This record gives sequence, structure tokens and C-alpha cells, in this order.
Amino acid sequence: KPAPEGEATAITATVKKGLSNLTRGGIASEITGETRLRKGDTVSVTSGYVSAKVGGCSLTLSQGAKLEILSAKPEDMQVRLVTGEAFCQAGDAAVTLHYGAHSTKLRSAVLVCTVRTGSETLYVLGGSVSDGSNTFDAGKTGSYVGTELSVQDLDLKALSSFALECILDSQEDMVCHADEVQKLLRPLRPLFLRHACVHHRKLDVPQRVCARDEIEVLEHKTDLPVPDLRELIVRRILHIGPVEPVRSL
Repeated sequence: KPAPEGEATAITATVKKGLSNLTRGGIASEITGETRLRKGDTVSVTSGYVSAKVGGCSLTLSQGAKLEILSAKPEDMQVRLVTGEAFCQAGDAAVTLHYGAHSTKLRSAVLVCTVRTGSETLYVLGGSVSDGSNTFDAGKTGSYVGTELSVQDLDLKALSSFALECILDSQEDMVCHADEVQKLLRPLRPLFLRHACVHHRKLDVPQRVCARDEIEVLEHKTDLPVPDLRELIVRRILHIGPVEPVRSL
């Protein structure tokens, strides 16, 4: 639905993969296409990920993330990451990001923000981020556990696969130089390729192809299978016909 008359909106959400819902006025509906958001809206990512444009700031929300719109006015854009993870690329226009009990104005910065039960973390990849009391420069990680803050050097291996994939897809210069980031990510790239590997070793043991309760033991007789165009896995592996005479000893 369009925004009420007189209310300008500068925030949109687009589902890039999977399923996400928009809750507006207590009513939840699936997000389809590019959806304009307004104050009070909540985006929940059920699966895949969502790209949110908050003025000149781009937020990529991970599976399980929930984003609440606090203000959609172009001169005062504010969003809250309620839970989950967001990859943020902020431009020159300031955007206020609330996370847990903290908030920061994003401007010319690249970071990953995570909100979990009892903890909030900022991984600053480019530029600098300030929450009013503390400033986190590129290459630093600021982690809150309750009210306790710890600041450490950024360890890319501590990032999730979602965050690493976002970094690989980004064209921004991060942590001083992009080539340094790529060098750190190179040993981790095989993690992204595991799902694409085909393990043929399982074909060497036909008994493991199906569940145990699906195996029928033949006792001194042979069942004549109904002709079927589908290929039998065991027949293809063992190179025997569907019917083989067995001579009693």
C-alpha cells in the first residue's frame, strides 16, 4: 500500500532470495518485488536474504534477521536491527542504525552488525563508526555483552559465511586495501564450494544408497519387477540384470 498522504518514504526492501514477510499494522504479508517501507513496518527474513535501501545506505539482511523502521523521512532515516545480521554499506547521507540498546550514525562506512540474545557486535570493514561514546575504526571489532564493551582487531575468520559472501560480492575497499581482504578470504573460499561438490564415493557401496528398511531379503525366490523406464542404481553399479536364475546347491 502507498504511504499516507504527506508522508515521504526513503526506504525500500527487495527479496533477493528465499521468503520474507512485512508486518504492517499488525498484519503480516509476503514481500514481493520492491516494497516501500514506512514508520512502524517490520521486515522478517524467513529464508534467503533481503536487500534494504535506506536512503544512500544499503543493508543486506541475513536469514532470521528482523528490521524495524523507526523513521522513513529522507531527512531523518532510522532503522533498528532487532535480531540477526546485516551487512551495511553507507554512503554520504547519514542513517541511524539502532542495534540492541545502542545506536550509531552510519556515513561512508562498511560494516557487519550482528544482534544476538545478550550481545551486539560491529565488525568495521571500512571507514569508522561511532555510537556516541566509542569510535570503531576500520579493522576493529566492537562487541557489547550487556553493558560491557570489548574492542579487538578484526578477525575475518570470526565472520559468518553470509557476511563473507557479502564481502566477496561488494565492490567497496575494505580494511585498507581490497587485495588484503581477498588474501585473508582466500583460505576460506573452499567453505563456499562445499555444497557444490559431488561425492561419488557413496556409489561404491550400494547398500548405503537407500534406507535400511527399504532393503528386501530374497529367500530362495526371485521377484519379477514390473518394467520401469527408470534406472536401477544397483543394476547399474553391479552390471546384472533385474532377473538372474539361482540354482539350488
